Amino acid sequence: MAQILLTAPPGRTVRGQVQDFKTETGNIVEILVNGVAVGRATDLNFEENYGTNPLHEIGTMMPAEFPPTQWAGTLRIGRYALRQELVAKALGAASEEVLRLPIFDVQVRNRADNRIVETFQGCVPATRSKTIRVGAAVQRNHTFHVTDYIEGDAAAAGQVR
Repeated sequence: MAQILLTAPPGRTVRGQVQDFKTETGNIVEILVNGVAVGRATDLNFEENYGTNPLHEIGTMMPAEFPPTQWAGTLRIGRYALRQELVAKALGAASEEVLRLPIFDVQVRNRADNRIVETFQGCVPATRSKTIRVGAAVQRNHTFHVTDYIEGDAAAAGQVR
C-alpha cells in the first residue's frame, strides 16, 4: 500500500511558486544575445575542452602526467527556424541574424528571479546546420567558439574570472 505524505520529505518541494523550487529547468531559463532575448531557442549546450595531453618520459610507455595545456569553449544553440516575414527585429537584425553577428555575448537568465546564471563572452560563429524531419518543426543549430565563460555571481556582476 502506498504511503500518503501530508508534507514533503526534507529537501523536497511539492508545491509553491517557481522561485521556491531548487532545480533550474528549461521552462524558466531565458537566453540573451547582447542583452536581447532570443526567442524559440530549443536547447543550449556548452562544452569546455582543457587540451589535456599525456606527457611521456624516456624509459616508459606510460604517461607521467596529463596536464591541461589550453582551454577552448564551444557553445551550441538549437532553435526553431522561423519564416523570414515572421522573424522579430532585434539589434538591427532579425533574431536569426543575431546568431550570425561577428562577436557577441550570450547570457542565461533565470526568469523566476531575474538572475544571470552564466555568461558566454566573445562568441564567434563556427558552424551552422539545419535539420528537417517529417512531422516536426525545422531545427537550426548554431555552434560558436567562446572566448570566456563566467558562472554564478561573477556572471551577474559582469566580472571576469
